[in-house]
Amino acid sequence: MTEILLIATILLLLVVIALLIVLLRQRSVSDLSSLRHRFDSLEKSHDRIERSLRNDIAKNREEEASNARQAREEISNTLIGLPAVFVQNFTVACCPQWSKETRA
Repeated sequence: MTEILLIATILLLLVVIALLIVLLRQRSVSDLSSLRHRFDSLEKSHDRIERSLRNDIAKNREEEASNARQAREEISNTLIGLPAVFVQNFTVACCPQWSKETRA
């Protein structure tokens, strides 16, 4: 009796394995096409993100160059007027009578 149950179990196991193999073969064919489609869309998305990132980096580089140029101009203008301010303050501090004469 146990031998019959053992043989029946082995036969059922073989049937289940065969059905699994058939099922996996059918799925693998259909999954490959969907995987290919997913990889294509992923590649397009990657290219779009890369292009956007490059544009953002270029824009940031231009903005930084503009900001640096503006800062240099402001410093240059400040340094150009600095000697006159220094002389005026020095004159007021050292020789108050000269500063009154120059104002009058």
